[in-house]
Amino acid sequence: MIKLLEPSLPTADELLPWLRQIDANHWYSNFGPLERELTQALERHFLDEGLGAASLVLVSSATTALELAVRTLSGVPAPRVLMPALTFIASAQAVLAVGGAPVLADIDPDSWLLTPEIAERALQSGPIDMVMPVATFGCPVDVDAWSRFSQRHGIPVVIDAAGAFGGQSVGAPGVTVVFSFHATKVFSTAEGGALATTDPQLAESLRRRSNFGIGKVGQGVTECGSNAKLSEYHAAIGLASLTGWPERRSRLIALHLAQLQGIAGHALPVTLQARPAQGPYAIFPLLLGSGAERERVEQALTAVNIQHRRWYYPPVQMHELFQNVAKADTLTVTADVAERLLCIPYHLRLGQDDRQAVMKTLQAALA
Repeated sequence: MIKLLEPSLPTADELLPWLRQIDANHWYSNFGPLERELTQALERHFLDEGLGAASLVLVSSATTALELAVRTLSGVPAPRVLMPALTFIASAQAVLAVGGAPVLADIDPDSWLLTPEIAERALQSGPIDMVMPVATFGCPVDVDAWSRFSQRHGIPVVIDAAGAFGGQSVGAPGVTVVFSFHATKVFSTAEGGALATTDPQLAESLRRRSNFGIGKVGQGVTECGSNAKLSEYHAAIGLASLTGWPERRSRLIALHLAQLQGIAGHALPVTLQARPAQGPYAIFPLLLGSGAERERVEQALTAVNIQHRRWYYPPVQMHELFQNVAKADTLTVTADVAERLLCIPYHLRLGQDDRQAVMKTLQAALA
């Protein structure tokens, strides 16, 4: 079988020095020394990579990060949160979990992202308390454009950049960025996530809320929080992952370029997402010519034991839980993309022979 996705995490030997530090420290959670070290290392990473200056808050998952952000930033008890209909259901579930209401918007036909222009039109359909753009398939979101949108309308923006580590910028006023460090992501703590903000006071509030809202000992709780802390063991995985990140990033970029060359070399009649060619991505999506063509390709791949997936399918509005949520427009582009979208094998253990087998199967199915 040629697998669709295969995580790449540190080995036991790479983890061992960090695990020994945990043994020596006798500190296992609650903002331990490894959690603090990883926080500072990631803040330096964003600066060194030219991705912006921001304060980071590490948490147990990107979903809990989104919940904390919506609860902290919305300013109303039941916020209406605009988001793209083409996203993982966690985006919408995080809003529901804190008593909010998702408002679904359409996507750009080239980038498959919710853009400020689309959001501007959505504002005419009803009140919006927050916007949650999504870095779909790791395609980076324009934080500066969203910062201008936020300042123009006074609406907070929380970017769900779950799969966009390594390419997504941070550090724009009025914009909070959320990352996932799940095992399937290019940078991983096995389970975990982070919030990035330019507001140190907001970062401190989010950190307190990740620990039940507890501040200094004896002060009592003034904010509604949750148990969303990152453990020392997950921080150890993150520190080991960060040590190997430069090499992994280079290999991921090389893989993406090789995949693009394979598509071009086999003259495959497919449409690709408009995203930077140099990105360290975890997923490789294709847009086929029609739903019928996508079904034919799926059958061909299945016949030779090549895994594939209709990622983000069904789109949010087609899940029973979300069928009655508000929609800012007709979601025409979302429906079209969802019908034709297919993701093919893409990971660092994918050899050249495997890539060739995938491309030849696609070529034959699309002939």
